[in-house]
Amino acid sequence: MAKKNFLVGILGALLVFSLMVTGCEQPVAKELSSEAVVSSVTIAGVEARLGEPSTEWNEAETGIIFIPDDKMVDAEVSATAESGGIVYFASAPSNMLVPNFVESTSFSFDDSDIFYVEVFSANHDAYNIYKIQVRAYSRLAVLESLTINGLDAPFGNPGEAWDSQFGGQIYDTAAQFYNPLIPKTWTISTITTPGSNAVVEFAKAPKDVEPTGFTGVPPTSFDWGDYLYIKVTSEDGNLTYYFKTKILFSQEETIQWGQPDVTVSETIDPIWNTPGIKTFDVSNVYPVDSTAEFIENPDTSAWAKVLWDHNGIYVLMEVTDPDPCTLENVTGNQHLYDSVEIFTNPTRPAAPDRPSGGYGTGGGQYRIGSQGTKSGSISTFPGSAWKTNTGYIIQMQAPWPNNSEDGARIGFDITVNVAHGNEASRYGVLAWNNVISACYNNSTDYGAVTFAGRPLNTAKLTALTIGGKTATLGTPNANYASAAAGAVTIGSSQTANPAIVATKADNFITLQYAKVTGNDTPLFSDNINFTIASGDYVYIEAKAPDNTTVLIYKVQVSVLSDDTSLSAVSIAGQSSAIATAAASFTGATVGAIVAVNSATDLVSVAVSATSTEIMATVKYGHSAANVEPAWGDSGTLANVAQGGYIGIQVTAADGTIGYYKYRIAWGSSDTSLTGITVGEVSATSLGTPGEFVFNSAFYINAYTGTPGTVTLTAAQAGDGSSVLVQASGSLGSTYRYNFGGDWIGNSIASDTWNSTGADLFKGGSLFYGFVTVPAGVNNALIFIEVTSPNGVAVTVYALRCTVSD
Repeated sequence: MAKKNFLVGILGALLVFSLMVTGCEQPVAKELSSEAVVSSVTIAGVEARLGEPSTEWNEAETGIIFIPDDKMVDAEVSATAESGGIVYFASAPSNMLVPNFVESTSFSFDDSDIFYVEVFSANHDAYNIYKIQVRAYSRLAVLESLTINGLDAPFGNPGEAWDSQFGGQIYDTAAQFYNPLIPKTWTISTITTPGSNAVVEFAKAPKDVEPTGFTGVPPTSFDWGDYLYIKVTSEDGNLTYYFKTKILFSQEETIQWGQPDVTVSETIDPIWNTPGIKTFDVSNVYPVDSTAEFIENPDTSAWAKVLWDHNGIYVLMEVTDPDPCTLENVTGNQHLYDSVEIFTNPTRPAAPDRPSGGYGTGGGQYRIGSQGTKSGSISTFPGSAWKTNTGYIIQMQAPWPNNSEDGARIGFDITVNVAHGNEASRYGVLAWNNVISACYNNSTDYGAVTFAGRPLNTAKLTALTIGGKTATLGTPNANYASAAAGAVTIGSSQTANPAIVATKADNFITLQYAKVTGNDTPLFSDNINFTIASGDYVYIEAKAPDNTTVLIYKVQVSVLSDDTSLSAVSIAGQSSAIATAAASFTGATVGAIVAVNSATDLVSVAVSATSTEIMATVKYGHSAANVEPAWGDSGTLANVAQGGYIGIQVTAADGTIGYYKYRIAWGSSDTSLTGITVGEVSATSLGTPGEFVFNSAFYINAYTGTPGTVTLTAAQAGDGSSVLVQASGSLGSTYRYNFGGDWIGNSIASDTWNSTGADLFKGGSLFYGFVTVPAGVNNALIFIEVTSPNGVAVTVYALRCTVSD
């Protein structure tokens, strides 16, 4: 430490001398830096790669430098210190305990010696040590670069054996060479550190198979998934390292025609066991969205089988995952949870004309989680998922109209998102093909599947509806007289030109139709505009794509009334208005609000309804909220909730169901206001009350009423401060208010009612509330929501505040 004391002494003497100088203006002392950083270190003209320094010599990160063997003796060293720092050097064998720093700039090295650089800040307050390993070229087994077919290829980190752990693992780097433009004959070249004269040898082998027969001539052909091994031996023969890279090229697979059921959890359709169905290996790591740990040692793997038909592509997939997500519902960012994604691009042309970006017309992204949550281009596609002892299984359909024939080729890929259990924390992505670009926004690097196995002689129908009702298909036959009739019952309003919709096993099946009374001969045509009577037959002729195979389906039609109307309704002894029947209870309009005298009257409520059609059946039910109740034959309803819903279900003779809905409560249902004042100014008009209806197109709640008006001066409007709003109405009503702002239209952006706080009084005949009308605002809307004393009826009044000059 003599050097440190000497420098401190000189600095102190200079400071004393400056203080002794008199008779002139004292110079301002320059502030010295506290930075102890070295930006570069050079040995024998070669710049070293630096590691992170430390204040302790044995804790510094080791950098490295490679220099020619003839430069190892009397090598000149230099370092560039930042901000005027002071540097000293030391050299020691790698096993030396403490370096001895000196002022010399010339050192001699043996291979693997450690070179130390000690740096002090200019103000001597900071201190760091850098540590560098010195290697001789003759001892190098370093691969500087790898080129395959003119493209730079990654080759990962080295290992001392083909399958060794590299002071860790040999890095399974996926070379980006699956572009179909790459020729079948491969050209491979390497560069080692200049001057090292290392020996480079090559071999190839499938995954997890030991490479043999290393030679100086690189391979010229590969199978998909092969590994290229590069063996680098130092000039002196004492050091050998292995490098490897996984060779991928665009996946091309043929998939067979099939129509599996993928909707039932834990049930796999036997069609997946058909011989000839290929297995897709989904094991390539997509590095951009994967952690370094997952890239080096993936803990998840997957395989898939794929089929196709005219409705799209079907996938069965098993994922081996030590910790799959088990949440019942996943909302938002589904890609961050354990899940499988299918990508299709039906318009993907062959390279080199393949465009980048987008799915292509008719293609898309379809995701299903390990627990069954669906998302992507749509979230309603068929599919199911379930957990296994080793991970999970998914089956799904990517549903897009596919009119392809055998030989058609489309872009296709499968990826697996790997996360930590139930956390939204994706840490790895596996892919069948694409490890270069993100599949969700770029279809360039999808693999491809080619369709095969489509039967041309199928004329099968899988489903049929007539007049919106599902028909049984019976047993078809090539001869109409031998076809066994199916059946369907339609409503009386569907007899004229009923819609006939057939689901075909192949989109290229052509259909013709006929309507026959009795045993007449069907005359087939494209026309489906005919009138059907009960007992008539509808014939459908299905012709296969081979234009030879024909099946004729025969369906007998029964016509029954579809009338679900009511002619009378009585609730608690009161005749009630009758609304139009709705297709669901929750979607039905409240026909009337029935008032009874007291809460006692709700203990037992008598309800009766008379259907217009004598063959219709009527059932009754009630619920506290707007949810479908349990239905029963009895019209005596016990313990109806205050403000609750009473329902009437009518089933027509043909099975059509209609719903009617009422509300019942005791107490007043009056929601009227008799006056509104803003400040001390009475409204000149109360307008027509209405309600808010959410408009999803504009993401606003649109007001259906007509606003009243009040005209204020700027002073009366409060000039930006709170203004008292008063409204008078029925005793027992409750109120909320909302300031709509400077809206031209009658709407509010969100449900921001002020329903709490000291400025709101409920339950009386007079409402008090304070709103702030900003200074300068004209045509602002104040909304007042009135709920009737019995809590059933709700009405909203609006008041437009005009501010005069």
